[in-house]
Amino acid sequence: MPNKLKGYRVMAGYTQKDMAEALGISKITYSLKESGKNDFTLTEMKKAYDVLKNKLNINITFEEVFF
Repeated sequence: MPNKLKGYRVMAGYTQKDMAEALGISKITYSLKESGKNDFTLTEMKKAYDVLKNKLNINITFEEVFF
């Protein structure tokens, strides 16, 4: 999961700081979650998916990003 999320984040042109701000968490917390050391909450996953889907303007599914 972390590699997929990171790939989509990079494609969208977002930094970890950008995503952390969008999710309302610290950059350090986001980094730990993206690397798989901590888990995202379902709410955070939904927010991240919405941010990426809107920015990329491509047809991606929630499952493609997180599973």
